[in-house]
Amino acid sequence: MSHHPPIEIERKYLVRMPSLDALRAMEDYAQSDIEQIYLASPDGSTHRIRRRTWATHTQYTETVKRRIDARRAYEDEHEIDEQEYARLKAERDPTRRVICKVRHTFVYKNQLFEVDVYPFWSSQCVVETELSDPNAAPPFPACLTVLREVSEDRRYSNAALSHQIPDEEIDCKN
Repeated sequence: MSHHPPIEIERKYLVRMPSLDALRAMEDYAQSDIEQIYLASPDGSTHRIRRRTWATHTQYTETVKRRIDARRAYEDEHEIDEQEYARLKAERDPTRRVICKVRHTFVYKNQLFEVDVYPFWSSQCVVETELSDPNAAPPFPACLTVLREVSEDRRYSNAALSHQIPDEEIDCKN
C-alpha cells in the first residue's frame, strides 16, 4: 500500500484590498510575516521552505506539494529548524524570486481564512481557505470584496508569482 500525504482542498480568491482594521476585528485574528523560497524540484512537484514570523515566535517549514487537480494537492509539510532552513535556502531555484507577504488569518462562521497581502499589489490581495468539499463555497465576511475566484488560475499561485515579482520586491523585512 502506498502512503500519500494528506490531501489539501484549497480555494483561492482575488479580493479588493480590505481594511486591515476590519480584519483585525475578526475572530481568532493573527498576523504573520512570511518569507517563502522555492527550491529546485526536477520531478514536477513544488518544493518550498518558509519562514513565518509572528510577534512572539518564528516557525520554519519545508513543504512538497504534488497537484492532483486545480483545487486539490497532496501536501507533505513538516517543521524544520533555523539551521536546516539556512542550509536549504542555498538550494533556491535561481529562476524564482523570494516571496514576501503578510498573512492575516481569522475565523468567520467556523471557516479559517488566510488573507495574503503582497508588497507588489496595493489594490488587491489573495484569500485562501481550505474546505472539506472541493465544490463548497465559503461564507465570506462583509469586509472581503471578492473580485473573482482564482483557484484554477495558476497565475495566482505563489509558485507562479515567484517568477513575476519585480527584483526590487524580493527583500523581506526580517
